[in-house]
Amino acid sequence: MGGSLDLNSVNVVLARFPWDSLPACTRSSQNVEYEVSGGSLGFSLIVFFCTAIVAIALLLFRRGQGGELGGATQGKWISFRVLIGLWVIFLILSGLYDYGQIPHTDAI
Repeated sequence: MGGSLDLNSVNVVLARFPWDSLPACTRSSQNVEYEVSGGSLGFSLIVFFCTAIVAIALLLFRRGQGGELGGATQGKWISFRVLIGLWVIFLILSGLYDYGQIPHTDAI
């Protein structure tokens, strides 16, 4: 259980770091205040859970085919690309939401 919690923490840090920390460091060096509005965590969690469901479904499908993390080379590369693609989707959607390109609603 601790290992999966640690991994989720790493994912959140890696996904949120570029969008929150780099602009803050840049503006700090220019002596300009940087404010991050709250409220984007709910959207990020929804995107994370959706991509996690797809990732788990992929692993279950691969397990049924005889190679969850092993198996045929072609299957491993397809799985690799899908999982990296899910991570990139998470990064892009979280960033677009944070910068107002995806409309904010009070429901999330």
